[in-house]
Amino acid sequence: MNIDQLADENSRLRTELLNKDKSTNRPSEAMLRSMLGELKTKVAVSRVYGVDEGSIRRWCKFYGIVDIKEDVRSFIKALRYEKYDIKTKLKANPTGETLIISLGDWHAGKEIKDEKGKTIFNEEILKHRILDKLFPEILSLLDNRIKKATKITEVVILLIGDMADGSNIYPTQQYNQYIAPPRQVVLCQGLIMALVESLVDRGLPVAIYAVRGNHGRGLKLESPENNWDTMLYLWLRHAVLSFPNVTLDFSDLDYMNFKIRGWNYHIRHIAPEQDDTAAGRAKFLGWENIHSFNVIVYGHYHHFGITDFYGARRLRNGCVTGWDDLSEKMAKTADPVQLIHGCSNRRALSFVYPVDLKGAE
Repeated sequence: MNIDQLADENSRLRTELLNKDKSTNRPSEAMLRSMLGELKTKVAVSRVYGVDEGSIRRWCKFYGIVDIKEDVRSFIKALRYEKYDIKTKLKANPTGETLIISLGDWHAGKEIKDEKGKTIFNEEILKHRILDKLFPEILSLLDNRIKKATKITEVVILLIGDMADGSNIYPTQQYNQYIAPPRQVVLCQGLIMALVESLVDRGLPVAIYAVRGNHGRGLKLESPENNWDTMLYLWLRHAVLSFPNVTLDFSDLDYMNFKIRGWNYHIRHIAPEQDDTAAGRAKFLGWENIHSFNVIVYGHYHHFGITDFYGARRLRNGCVTGWDDLSEKMAKTADPVQLIHGCSNRRALSFVYPVDLKGAE
C-alpha cells in the first residue's frame, strides 16, 4: 500500500466515523477545541450541544483531538497491579499433624562461668530455662496458636543426646560440674516427665525416640553402651510404663531410623555442622543413600540450623547451655534454643519454630 492508498484509506475511515455520528450539529474542529478548553470536560461540552458524551468522544477522535488527562489516567490504570485477597483464616488440617519436640544438649550438671567469673549456667539456670521458658512456650504455642491452624493429633519427642554432661570427657571436666552423673540423670528425668505429663493431660499420645550423645559416655576405652544418656532413657522407659499412650524407644547405635506419618526420620547426635562443604556433602549424601531419610535431626554444635539438602530437610538442634567454652573455641555465639516443628501427611516438615530461651535469668 503506497502513500496515496494510505491517504484514501484514512479518508474512508473518517467518512465511516462521521456517518456513525447521528448528530447533525457537529461543530468545527476549532469550535470544538475552544469549547473543550473553556468548559474543561466532555460532559460539559455535551450539555451545550445537547448530545451524549459518546458523541463528543467520537468528534474528538474524528478531529484527532487528544485528551492528555484521560490518556494519563488510562496509562496509570494499566500500570496498577491486580488486587488479591489474602485468606487470613486458615482451615484446620482435617487429618491433623504431629508436633515434634527436639530436646538435646542440656548438659545437666555442667557449670559455666564467663571471663569475669560470673556463673552463667548451672542447675538452677537449667531448670529455669526448661520449666519457666521452654515447656511453657511449647504448651502455649500448642494451646493458643498451632491448634488454630491445624489439629495436633500426636506428639513426638526427640532426645538427641548430651542430656547429661557425663564425666571424664575432657581432663578438666570435673572442675566444671556441680553434680555427678547419677544426679544429672535424675534431674533430666524429672524435667522430661513434667513435659510428658502435661502432654498426656491434654489427651495427646506421646512417642519418644532417643539417641545417646558423646558427653554421656564414660571413659573412651569403655563400651559405648556405658553412657549416662542410655541410663536416662532406661529410667524414662520405666517411668512411662504407667501411661498407656506413651512409648519410648532408643537406639544402641549412634543413630536411629523411624517413621512419622509415613516420612522417614533419621536422628543422631553428631553430624557435620555444614552441608555445603565437600566433606559435609559427602557425609549427608552417603547417609541419605543408606537410610533414605526425608528429615535428619541432630545436635552437638550448640547452635541451631535449618536447611534443605537434596530434597531432604536438615535440622540441627540448639542447646540449653548457651555460650560456653566450645562456642568460644568455634568462634561462634550460641543462644540457648530448642527446636519444635510439625509433620503432616503431605509434608515431612510443615513448620519450624525455634524456642529462644535467652533472657534475664
